[in-house]
Amino acid sequence: LGVLFFSIKFIKNLSNLIQKIQNNPQVKGRNVLHVLLNNPTTPHTFFRYIFLNKQKFEANEIPQEVLLHEQIHANQRHSIDTLFIELIQIIFWFNPLLYFLKKSIKLNHEFLADQGVLQLGTDPYTYQNLLLAFSSNASSPTLANSINYSFIKKRFTVMKTQTSSKAKWLKSLFIIPLLSVILYGFSDRTLVVKPNATAEEIVSLQEKKATPEELKEYNRLAKIYNAQPIESRVVKLKDLKRLEYLYKRMSQDQKEQSAPFPECIPPPPPAKNSSLDHSKIPPPPPPAIPSYSLEPIDQVVALANEHSAFFYEDKPITSDYAIALLKANKNLHVKTTTFKNSNPIVNISAKPFPAEGSLKQLPGVDPFAYLMDLSKKGAVFYMDGKEIPTEKALEIIRKDPNLRIEIDETSKEYPIVTLSGC
Repeated sequence: LGVLFFSIKFIKNLSNLIQKIQNNPQVKGRNVLHVLLNNPTTPHTFFRYIFLNKQKFEANEIPQEVLLHEQIHANQRHSIDTLFIELIQIIFWFNPLLYFLKKSIKLNHEFLADQGVLQLGTDPYTYQNLLLAFSSNASSPTLANSINYSFIKKRFTVMKTQTSSKAKWLKSLFIIPLLSVILYGFSDRTLVVKPNATAEEIVSLQEKKATPEELKEYNRLAKIYNAQPIESRVVKLKDLKRLEYLYKRMSQDQKEQSAPFPECIPPPPPAKNSSLDHSKIPPPPPPAIPSYSLEPIDQVVALANEHSAFFYEDKPITSDYAIALLKANKNLHVKTTTFKNSNPIVNISAKPFPAEGSLKQLPGVDPFAYLMDLSKKGAVFYMDGKEIPTEKALEIIRKDPNLRIEIDETSKEYPIVTLSGC
C-alpha cells in the first residue's frame, strides 16, 4: 500500500509540473525557459524550466539575483537528485531516514545555489534581504527547487561562515595523519582461508609450505621438462614462472622429496674475436624434437594441461577425445612438435610417422619462388615459434634469402614452413 500511495503521489506531482509547462507561456532565457504563471507563486525550478509570476516578470520586479539563483539550480541539474530520492522513497517508503535525507539534499541544493550567486560578486547582506522578500512558507512543488522560508536561517548561517584558504589547507593536511592513525589502529593481519579449505591447506598456509595440490602440479611440470635433454631443453616462460613460484612455496623437506628443478644450460658467451666472418659460419643444426619418456597416454594427459593442439589423422580434435582414443587403442602412434614460444602440437595416427628426414631443408632453388608455390597450396608459416601471415613470411624471405627454412610436408592438408635466423 505504501508503494502504491507514494507512486500515485509522485505521478500526480510530475503531471502537475508538466501541465504547467504545456499550458503557460514560455520566455527563452540563457540555457533556461521561463514559464510564466498567472497565479502568485514563489520562484522554483524543474530541470531547465523556471516557474515565475507573470506580472512580476513582465514588470521586471524579480531581481536578477533571484533569477540567477534559480538558473544555477537548472545548470547544476539539481532536479536529477530530487527525482532520484523521490523514486527511492517510493520503494523504501517505510524508512524514516529517507525523509531526513531528502530534506538534507534540498538544503544542500540551496547552499550550492547561494554559493554560486555570492561567487559572482553579489553583496551578501543585499542578497539575504532579497531571499527574505521572496521566501514563503507556502508549499511548493515537491519535485522542484524553490526559495523556502524554513531553510533561510541555516542558509544565512552558512553564508556568514567563511573559512580562509589557509585554514582549509591546514584542515586537509591534518586529515592525512588522522586517517593513517585510524587505519593502523583498527587494522589487523588476518589469515584468510576459503570456506571449503581442507585442514592440510590451512596448516600449509600457516607453516608457509606448498599444499599437496601445488606439489602435484610442480612435480608434473618438472617431470615433463626434466624428461627433455638438458642440451635442447626449452622451458616456456609461463611454466618457468609457475615453477619458480611453486618452488619458493615449498619447504626444505618438500624440495628434497620432490623432482629436481628443471634447469637450462645458459647460452655460451659471445666470441671475443670480432674479425671472424660470421657469414661463412654454417648454421647449427636444428634442435631435436623432444621425446618424452612417458607412456603415450601419460604424455597426452600431461600435454592436455599445457593447452596443446591435438590432431588425429591430420584433423583437429579435443584433448578429451585424444585421451579416449589412446585408452581405446594403445597401439596408436603419437608425435609431439614443440615450439619456443607457443603451445605444443600433438599428432596421433594409426600409421607410423615418417622419419625425421621428412622435416627437410629447402632444396637449392629460388627460396622466394618456392615459398610462393607452397603458399598457393595453403602452407602455414612459423617464425620463432609463432604463426605469421603468408605475406609477412614472403616479405621476410625477400629481404633475407639466407634465412634457414624448414618444411614439414607430412600433413595431408597443408605444408608447415618454419623460418629461423640460424
